[in-house]
Amino acid sequence: LATLSDDDCSDDAATAAITHLNTYLDFDAGLTKHQHIMRTLTETGHAKEALEWYENCQIYYVADAIPIEVHHVAMRAYCQLVDPEGAQLIFDKLSEPNPSSYGHLIKAYARAGQLPIAMNLLHRIVHQQKEKGLPFPIRSGNIILLELAPAGRWEEALELLSFLEDNASADLVSY
Repeated sequence: LATLSDDDCSDDAATAAITHLNTYLDFDAGLTKHQHIMRTLTETGHAKEALEWYENCQIYYVADAIPIEVHHVAMRAYCQLVDPEGAQLIFDKLSEPNPSSYGHLIKAYARAGQLPIAMNLLHRIVHQQKEKGLPFPIRSGNIILLELAPAGRWEEALELLSFLEDNASADLVSY
């Protein structure tokens, strides 16, 4: 499964690999294996199958026992499916979301075109990180810029860039 990619793998081969995993592992793998399988499925364009593995993690473990990285892979899968509400449900389960959690959620909303929500989340994480004296992941702002610019929403893009500059968070990629 780890060798599957869009370039060298047919849908039939991917389906066969997924069927093999489901049949022989029967979802009885440790969380590290779950995370690896979910990440591989997501990276190869099989987000729905990755979410099936995530659902099974939740059957066997309470949310706080599941490593945050597993939740993040599931959030990326929802982002791939352009389903920010699914990503939000996972985010809401996290007892202590971190900047990466916010980044995945911001990307999910931005990719779905729900930029006001993405901007509100960005403002929230910037202020939280500032209060702690910590930087926030710059790419969270860049993700929104990547959605604004192609849509010709230059005024909003400039406002966001100004916000990033004011918070010492703009980088070369932002420009």
